[in-house]
Amino acid sequence: MNKYNMVINVNSDYFMFAKVFFRSFFDNVDIKNLNKFYVFDCGLLEEERKWLNMFPFIKLSDTDLNYVKTNEVHGKEWSAITYTKITNAKKILEQDNLPVFIFDVDSVFVQGFEDIIDFSNDIVCCRVRDDRISQCPSSYIGSFVGFLNVQKSISFIDTWHNLIMNSDDIKTDWRESPALSMLVNRNLYSGQCKIQEIKESIICSTLFSPKNTENVVNIHMKSEKGMGYSTTEERLRMPHVIGYIEKYV
Repeated sequence: MNKYNMVINVNSDYFMFAKVFFRSFFDNVDIKNLNKFYVFDCGLLEEERKWLNMFPFIKLSDTDLNYVKTNEVHGKEWSAITYTKITNAKKILEQDNLPVFIFDVDSVFVQGFEDIIDFSNDIVCCRVRDDRISQCPSSYIGSFVGFLNVQKSISFIDTWHNLIMNSDDIKTDWRESPALSMLVNRNLYSGQCKIQEIKESIICSTLFSPKNTENVVNIHMKSEKGMGYSTTEERLRMPHVIGYIEKYV
């Protein structure tokens, strides 16, 4: 039995995503090994906090951020919320001494994920499909990461956050996934951490994931501005999630 915690950041602008996220999580995931679900409030309204408190296991935590509106993807507010996700995970690792999983809130659970996790590893992450890597600035996606070995994960997070904030090698407006890719590739070479890779078509399935027979766990409503899916409303109408949205909104 491997007890674990979940950690996400959420603000009011993403609260419609949060409704889908939590309803699908508690509907489809076996929570017998869940210790707590830590939700870091980055700008929620009081009625939204009350709604979240209706769910079991949820522990609302305050932050220094109060961005009710995110304004735009990759903007200042979005970046602040996204980049503190891993430092919040570090706090919970240090506090509870249990594995921590982070997911982006703009996603929906189709089924549980525990069965595909190899807890003998130190870190588990999502790898971009091989046929997309040549078109993608990152080979790993920060939308999902599992921190399994507590002490090694704390060090991993410190390095990841430092790369996000300071690396001159990252040329894109978004820095989380490029920094993660640099760090995972470095660790795969050095062998410092044992890292499990899960394909994005399983753990963070997106518009780009082909129709297949794989057991999809989690579907990511990733912003795709060039394809007409930028706002919350547009992303909730993505063809690969519409059936779940009708069920959970």
